[in-house]
Amino acid sequence: MTTNPQSPFDPFHIDPPRREESWLVNYEALRPKQGSLYRGLTRFVIAAAVAGGIAGLGWFWFAIP
Repeated sequence: MTTNPQSPFDPFHIDPPRREESWLVNYEALRPKQGSLYRGLTRFVIAAAVAGGIAGLGWFWFAIP
């Protein structure tokens, strides 16, 4: 039985598994590093998808009166 190093005064606290610490920690670990090519590519893909969706909605709005 291992105790949590963050809480040395609680001898009955059991360490949770490392893979389910927190969704925020997992999100920070999965995020691409600042200034990487993958991050720029992801931003470009998201922007292109948003622009394509707006253009598609506008095309439907004007093409089908």
